[in-house]
Amino acid sequence: MTTYNILIEGQTIPVSEDIGANDATVKAALTPFYPDAANAMITRVEKDDVVTINVVKRAGTKGLAPAPAQIAGHPGPLAYLDTCPSHKNPAIEMYEQIYTSPAFSPEELLILDARLQAAIEEGVAQGRMLEAALTRLNDARPQPAPAVIIGF
Repeated sequence: MTTYNILIEGQTIPVSEDIGANDATVKAALTPFYPDAANAMITRVEKDDVVTINVVKRAGTKGLAPAPAQIAGHPGPLAYLDTCPSHKNPAIEMYEQIYTSPAFSPEELLILDARLQAAIEEGVAQGRMLEAALTRLNDARPQPAPAVIIGF
C-alpha cells in the first residue's frame, strides 16, 4: 500500500491515495488553504512505497491573495468544521448503552460481541483521524489574516 505525503512550505501533510495520485486533485485540495498552490510546480519522489509530493509555489501576481472563505465554492475551514455533523465515538456510545442497561443474557452477550468489536474498531479509526488532524494543526504555520479584525 502506497502512502502519499504532500510537502509544502516545510510542512508534511499525509493524504489519501485518491488525492495524492493525481496532480490536479493535489492542487484542488491545497488551493483553499494555500491559494498559490493553484499555479504551483509539483514533483514526486517515490521511495519504499512512500510518495512525497513536493509542491513549490511559483511567483504570481502581486497583491493580497483571497481568503479561503472568498474562494468560489469553498466555505473556508472553520465554516466547514461548523457544518460537520457531530457525534460521540462509537466505542463510548456502546459503553454507555451497556452500562445503563440491565444485565444481559449469554445469548445477548454473544450478539453484542460483534457490535462491540465493530464499535471499538470505528472508535480507534476516529481516534487516529483526530490525532492526524491535531498533528496537522500543530504543524501548521501561522498565517496573517487577510483583513484587520475589528477590535484589535
